[in-house]
Amino acid sequence: MCFLKHSRICACPQPVVIVETGTEPMGSPPFVDCGFAGKCCCCIPLRAAVILIGLITMVWSTLQMHGADKTASYIFNERKIPFKCTKVFLIIVAVLLMVSCGILFIGIAMHKHLYLNIFLWYGFIYDCLSVALAVMVFIIKIMETDKKFLKYTLRLILALSWNSLFLYFLIIVNSFMVIATF
Repeated sequence: MCFLKHSRICACPQPVVIVETGTEPMGSPPFVDCGFAGKCCCCIPLRAAVILIGLITMVWSTLQMHGADKTASYIFNERKIPFKCTKVFLIIVAVLLMVSCGILFIGIAMHKHLYLNIFLWYGFIYDCLSVALAVMVFIIKIMETDKKFLKYTLRLILALSWNSLFLYFLIIVNSFMVIATF
């Protein structure tokens, strides 16, 4: 409560009045408390940035599907059941990421917040799984051998850097969803 509200020196903003619009509230994405950006990278309009993010994510999921065999063989040296299960898991995760990118594009074209929210939730789950997989692989490889510690550390740093960038992408998509008036 502002004690100076009756004087002219008070800089407190006017109270926010919430108006009922009669629409159903949309589900809250996991990035509500991260803040919102008016533009991506301070210069790119949000709509163009979200389309670019969708394209980058689509290319990334294609590369992930293509490299699933190499990634699974990197984790498991012998080609047994864990190798096959990991390969199938990586391909399914990449296909679902590609599907969520398609849902993102449909949400932009049809002006649907729900579709953008689906992309945000799956992207958040994908990012958490990706970080967990990168840390797990790092721990497994370090426990197996002590020789290539620098190589495994650099791979972990690269994976965590990509995940941080993808998290920024999700915050930009969230900003677009919240700020955009469809």
